[in-house]
Amino acid sequence: MMKVPGGPGSYFFSRTRYQVTASSEQNLCKYDLIDILQELERKRMRGMARMKRGERNTMKKIGLLAAAFFFLGLGNVRAYEAQLTLYPDVAPNDWAAESVYSLSAVGIVSGFPDNTFRPNDTLTREAFIRMLVSSTPLDSGIQRKMMLKDVQPSRWSYAFIEQAYNNGLIDFMVQEDRFQPGASMTREEVAAVVGKYLLEQQPESEQQLWIESRWQEEQKRRAFKDVGGVDDAVMPYLYDASYRNMMVGDDNAMFRPAASLTRKEAAAVVYRALNDRLNGVKLPAEAFYAVNSYGNISKMNALNGVIFGWSHLEYTDAGTAKLNVDSTEYSFPAGWETVLDTANRSGVDKHLMVFAGNQNDTLSKFLRDVPARQAFIASLAEAAESETYGFSGVCVDFEGLQRAESKQDYVSFLKALKDRLPTKTLTVAVPPVAYYKGYDLGEIGKIADRVVLMAYDFTHKESRLPSAPLPLASESIREALRYIPKNKLLLGISKQANQWIESPNHELQLANPAIDLVEKRLAMAGTVSAWEPHIFCGK
Repeated sequence: MMKVPGGPGSYFFSRTRYQVTASSEQNLCKYDLIDILQELERKRMRGMARMKRGERNTMKKIGLLAAAFFFLGLGNVRAYEAQLTLYPDVAPNDWAAESVYSLSAVGIVSGFPDNTFRPNDTLTREAFIRMLVSSTPLDSGIQRKMMLKDVQPSRWSYAFIEQAYNNGLIDFMVQEDRFQPGASMTREEVAAVVGKYLLEQQPESEQQLWIESRWQEEQKRRAFKDVGGVDDAVMPYLYDASYRNMMVGDDNAMFRPAASLTRKEAAAVVYRALNDRLNGVKLPAEAFYAVNSYGNISKMNALNGVIFGWSHLEYTDAGTAKLNVDSTEYSFPAGWETVLDTANRSGVDKHLMVFAGNQNDTLSKFLRDVPARQAFIASLAEAAESETYGFSGVCVDFEGLQRAESKQDYVSFLKALKDRLPTKTLTVAVPPVAYYKGYDLGEIGKIADRVVLMAYDFTHKESRLPSAPLPLASESIREALRYIPKNKLLLGISKQANQWIESPNHELQLANPAIDLVEKRLAMAGTVSAWEPHIFCGK
């Protein structure tokens, strides 16, 4: 991945798993998340002032990926109401902890009002179907009129059951037009539903071969002793689930088909199914390239495109503005010709990023200044259309628009820019909109060809909140998907580290060690890397 400036005005999303201590779980709940965001903005503005005096920002590596989160998006989740506390009944060393906390982080499973998860409670049919449908796309293209006597449109699970029904996943569970949604889900039923779903992701030739004969090979290999009462029509799917290690028997070759499924067992199965579904999926990847990224130039051939952070808005006087490519870290570096030549030889798309921050309300004023907007668009178009560079598009990274009154001005600017560069790809970077109200995601999603969601940089010292806790990132993604088509949305991912240092007198310090130092430490003999549950903070 390429490096990009990661200081003031930048946002990053990280899929890194962070460690959290027991004390931080308690402290985090003392802070309202909007207060945290306001404090982050104050830090950002102070940092931008330092940047203007010439300080170098910390360099961070990021990639832009269309991530697995985009398979989610069901329901209307309001941003920043994530539950972020650990469940008292799911210990970090529980065999199902990773499944429970990972799915909880992205809203596929949830706890109860008393903050428990109740991992050993049995799961109903409708609850499991809701979990499975929420975790993965079900789009058979077939619309069947669902005539289940015990699943009415007013039932909370109706939409989930309807999707499973349309995909033919629950036909074997329907008897006399009744699904019995409140009945306990058995292991046999889970294996059949999940096995059928995963098998149908395979090419038709492989599906046919499995149904005709291959499942019997798995049957001989497993030799389950207690599946004699399972319907023959279900057998191929049950054994497909065992073949993929979704559900296997115990050491005594017992599958326990009639046993009810517990909530944590269900979480484990859905988590495995989601990972199986994504295994081998090649995601389109792009990266930012900035002034000090030359050391990673050899990695360009692994990307679909590169966004070059080499320009910024210069606006000092009313009525005029231009694209600046010569000063600050957002400028063309020495040897840029070699970099663009490498991009050409790697066959990647090249996009010119233009950055602007909103210190002293400068960006907001610029967006209200129509003559300045026109002058700037002309200047940007000249660089974007230059055959010397050969850019295929531009990426607009205008940050810090907090007030809603900036929405229309920004939309008008983007429309004018797209009209001026109709053949160029327009990418727009946006922050989470819970605090930054100046971004009309609906209109931006219509105008832009692509939208980069900067769902990161939530770091907050006092609460030990890391850069991108998955619950907050997930809710930012879900909010964006309410307005922006998922085929346009890119998820910004950062590789950065938070280090929490507690002194003997319990004073807390936050350090951000450079990633190359972290990687060297991880490679040292005796260093232990451990997964810890994501931090979860209740409102």
